[in-house]
Amino acid sequence: MVIVGIVIYLLITLWVGLKASKKVHNSTDFLLASKRLGMGLSTAALFATWFGAETIIGASSEMAEKGILGIIEDPLGAALCLFLLGTFFAKPLYRLNLLTFGDFYAQKYNKTTELIASLALTLSYLGWIAGQIVGLGVIFHEITGIHQISGTILGTSIVLLYTYYGGMWSVATLDALQNSVIVLGLFVILIFIAPDLFQFKTLENLPFNFFQFFPNSNLDSWGHWLSTWFIVGLGSLPGQDIFQRVMSSKNENIAQKSAWLASFLYVIIGSLPLMIAVYIKVYQPQFLHDANSQNMLIKFVNSEMPVWVELLFMGALISAIMSSASGAIMAPSAVIAENLYPFLFGKPNDQQLLRISRISVLLVGIVSLFITFLNDKVFELVGMSAAISGVSLFVPMVYGLYFKKHTALGAILSICLGLIVYFYLRLSESPYPDMFWGLVASWFGMIIGNFFTKSETKTNFCK
Repeated sequence: MVIVGIVIYLLITLWVGLKASKKVHNSTDFLLASKRLGMGLSTAALFATWFGAETIIGASSEMAEKGILGIIEDPLGAALCLFLLGTFFAKPLYRLNLLTFGDFYAQKYNKTTELIASLALTLSYLGWIAGQIVGLGVIFHEITGIHQISGTILGTSIVLLYTYYGGMWSVATLDALQNSVIVLGLFVILIFIAPDLFQFKTLENLPFNFFQFFPNSNLDSWGHWLSTWFIVGLGSLPGQDIFQRVMSSKNENIAQKSAWLASFLYVIIGSLPLMIAVYIKVYQPQFLHDANSQNMLIKFVNSEMPVWVELLFMGALISAIMSSASGAIMAPSAVIAENLYPFLFGKPNDQQLLRISRISVLLVGIVSLFITFLNDKVFELVGMSAAISGVSLFVPMVYGLYFKKHTALGAILSICLGLIVYFYLRLSESPYPDMFWGLVASWFGMIIGNFFTKSETKTNFCK
């Protein structure tokens, strides 16, 4: 019954996604949904930016194992990112009226900076997408018993099909549908476990430091704690996926308010799988002690919940992951088509740009699929992707919007130094927090580049 229900749900998803593709006639329709998203669709799209495999599968297992300190990166960091987006960045970015985030670096700096930033943007999304499609593979494996790799290929194919044809219109339309399924599925499970979960016995059986929010008093712990906040909280701000969702809104006020609302929803809805994880830790710990704790929630629901609840949950999980994956695939595809392709082959016309964007969707999906064969840890893949954009692009973005002097040399040094320090610390397995010191290096590179450049670049508009 569950398999039949999931198949029907996937067919409905494909039908809705392909139906939305009828609104796509040019590159603006495909990449920015014609800039016609109202408050509801805009909020749904922003909420779905990261609410996928890492929140439901990854963060829940981290919560069960480490407590509050394990979920700083997500969902708390993601909620912080959306709040900062609405407070400081949504309106200024919307006023630029650009097609991609790569265009921002061309406008504020120069074409060389655009190329380097676009490469960093594209690189940063591959692990993120891989994390989502790993999640789909896990689900299809648990439901049908097929090999996880086969499930990953199947899930990737479905997402690519409707994203290829419908672009941002399909992404936004399905986000609204899928978010409804997510909320319903998680709430139903919570109702079933509430009688046991909301007892004093639950607190008594948790480790004494389970709800510890701040790190230990030593400097190293604080550095790692701040670095964890930075990964998604700051690292995802200079992202093409969040930029596309902002630019797809009808106006700048909707862009700002939908970011704030999405932040609030992320905290509320993001807490649901975490509460389920607490219940499993206390009352069903055998699911946590399995070889792969990422499958904890799925195995628990399959084993302990009625069939109709299992169907709802699987629909919710698939919805969350597909929403996040499709938007993430759109992001680097837009950068490849709008920023990298013209650098190599010249500026395409609008219909050529639409065709190149669609081909890029397939390319990004296939490359991300191959990455899953190298690493199948959802939380690790997602965290690394957000960190890459954070240590390279956040500082140049802030300087481009809010500082009078922002030079191309500063931006290039900022991007390169941030990435060099981050990858050195990560690959050498250094005890120092890689995201924190990568961000410091990026900021230092901007200062040095600006200092050695006498003439400033184009003046910013945020005075």
